[in-house]
Amino acid sequence: MRPATRRITRRTFGQLALGALGATALAGCSRGAGGSPASPGGQQSAGGANWTPDRTLKVGIIVPQSGIYASTGTSSIHGMRLALKEFEDKGWRFEVLIEDEKADPTTGLRAVQKLIERDQVHFLLGPISSGVLPALRDPVDQAKVIMSTAQAANRDITGARCSRYIFRTTPTNYMQGYGFGGWIARNLGKKAYVLTADYAAGTEIADAIVEGFQKEGGEVITYAKAPLTTTDFAPFMGPILDARPEIVTGFFAGKNAIDVVKAFHQFGVKDRAQLAYSGYLTSNDIIEAQGAEATEGIYEYLNFSESLEQPEYTQWAQRLQAMFPEVQRVPIYSVHGYTAAKAVLLGIEQARSLRSDDIAAAMEKVEFMGPAGVIKFGPSHQATLDFYVTQVRGMKHVVVERIPQQSDPQEADCRRTWT
Repeated sequence: MRPATRRITRRTFGQLALGALGATALAGCSRGAGGSPASPGGQQSAGGANWTPDRTLKVGIIVPQSGIYASTGTSSIHGMRLALKEFEDKGWRFEVLIEDEKADPTTGLRAVQKLIERDQVHFLLGPISSGVLPALRDPVDQAKVIMSTAQAANRDITGARCSRYIFRTTPTNYMQGYGFGGWIARNLGKKAYVLTADYAAGTEIADAIVEGFQKEGGEVITYAKAPLTTTDFAPFMGPILDARPEIVTGFFAGKNAIDVVKAFHQFGVKDRAQLAYSGYLTSNDIIEAQGAEATEGIYEYLNFSESLEQPEYTQWAQRLQAMFPEVQRVPIYSVHGYTAAKAVLLGIEQARSLRSDDIAAAMEKVEFMGPAGVIKFGPSHQATLDFYVTQVRGMKHVVVERIPQQSDPQEADCRRTWT
């Protein structure tokens, strides 16, 4: 039987949802011993590594399954499934419940309500969209359910709006841009045109690139934003050509990235300026659709490259592709889905408990080697990560330079109300 302390009434949940959608954090959220079953919920042993839950764990996954980011959701689930498989091999049992967040905050809220209230999940993985995560923060915190984000990168979630129950093994939007901006100015040129997706991830990443770029003496000629609904990028190409920048930069992902890369190639922008984008522009789940000619030479920045030669990555990639033979090119979303899930599973194992407070305390001490580097949380529950500048050469993201230990200064805004 699941504990009454975790329950949120529909009326209360609706009030939280309205507050979240209005971007106003609710004051004084209770943080008691959330999710506390009558017993720890497992077979005790001398060490956490040998502990096995005595019940099937319900895992709630919130990722896109439709729309422009559908492929990212599928790739993320692949990584999550691989992490779950590693624990199934140790005797753990899981029931996986997947909800489509549709990159829409209202849909995401309904999905969280279902997973927490009706399905009574033990923990949540996701969301992917930075447009969805802010709306989920307060309801998840109030319900005292562990959530490990799989991609969504809003800075304040591990900053001023940090929560005892929310963890992020993936980078913030700032981390995905600032270090790259400085590298661009030092290596590619000083005059940049920004064209970016018009939503949280697009603007936060572009802003971070600009901050790092300007710190190194770079000048931004124009800052343009394209709505997520854009399918024809032709109107954006003329102004870029007229401005004659040395670099075009920003953020696009999913179907937007396919369309904008094709436009850069078709209209000759790629031949007249260096393209230097956050690493989702030609990510491995979409690069085949973009083609070799359109992607060749593009610079990108990400906490992963399939060209990494370290054994931790190559062995992990082999396991992923053995489990999902359809994966020909390993995408970042699978890496992020894997680390998001594994962090929670290690926390449960080390806590030897299904109590949310116990799991959260254990996760704060978790440290493990992920496919692309060490995962370890700071006080705000944000992981510090290594990044890689890459260039597309022959449809592969070849590492040009490693930018180590990237963090987000807004982590200092986290005011921990828990011990």
